[in-house]
Amino acid sequence: MSEEKKEKFLKKEERKLCWGAKDDFWSCMDKVNGDAEAAECKEVRSKYEAMCPQSWVVHFDRKYHFEKFKQKVKAEGYQKIDAENTRRKASS
Repeated sequence: MSEEKKEKFLKKEERKLCWGAKDDFWSCMDKVNGDAEAAECKEVRSKYEAMCPQSWVVHFDRKYHFEKFKQKVKAEGYQKIDAENTRRKASS
């Protein structure tokens, strides 16, 4: 049986560093319109992944995209987004 990698419990200062790295990465993502592969964000992403447990990175990434989706729905309305998704599925 293989051992699963257990994530360590972060102390208060480590959590602050993680959240700061996440905030820096999100700011970078906002500057490049959400392009996680942008060269400007690679170093920031590496720091973010190094400072935070992997499960937190996954959670924060999902949260970032969900927050952007909510902003888009609020700005454009759900009918427009639904129509775009319907067209995309029909062309697939």
